Amino acid sequence: MLTHPAVNRGIGGSSPSGS
Repeated sequence: MLTHPAVNRGIGGSSPSGS
């Protein structure tokens, strides 16, 4: 996503931390 990986796990899940 556009935000921080740690944040993405809550909104998008596109990052390594958000999978």
